Amino acid sequence: MLSLVLLAVGVLSLIRGVSSIDDDKVSLASGYASVQLDAGEGRTVWSTTRTDASCEVRGPAGEVEVSESSVSASSGSRQYFGVASFTAPEAGRYRVTCEASDDFRGFIGKQMNGGTIAVFVGSLIGAILGMIASIFLLVIGLIKKGRSRAS
Repeated sequence: MLSLVLLAVGVLSLIRGVSSIDDDKVSLASGYASVQLDAGEGRTVWSTTRTDASCEVRGPAGEVEVSESSVSASSGSRQYFGVASFTAPEAGRYRVTCEASDDFRGFIGKQMNGGTIAVFVGSLIGAILGMIASIFLLVIGLIKKGRSRAS
């Protein structure tokens, strides 16, 4: 029973994380957009198709370090491909500019953070270990029951 609860917690956290990707999204339809962020707040540039896009970010203090993102996620019929991620070093407005050789349809959305993935993986591991323990205890119980009947 605990295994099923752990599995449900993991799946729900992953679904919540994926469904929040496009909350408050900002379209990059013309190849650039700007967002207001607090210090330490992260964003990912997402695309609805696989792309070779590269992105640059400028904030109040100049250029911001951008990491390539290879994360992909899907929610129902929606599929998202991470292009680039960045974290605001200070509060302010950040301008994101992306270039691609293909028909890039992207947006700036929330990051799918490591916490969401860690909860899912941890819950999945807990559920698997719980099922293994349940099977082990069931086998031990059946062996003991068989031995008590034999004597």
